[in-house]
Amino acid sequence: MRVWQVSLKTARRDIQGLQRARLLEYIGSRRKGRYRGPVD
Repeated sequence: MRVWQVSLKTARRDIQGLQRARLLEYIGSRRKGRYRGPVD
């Protein structure tokens, strides 16, 4: 978050928007998962 100078709330909202647009997906468990994109 410090890299982009946005709050945690804004970062989460932006990631959610990317997931809805199918440009990003979360792979794995909640604890050890990671994001991957673009989604095929």
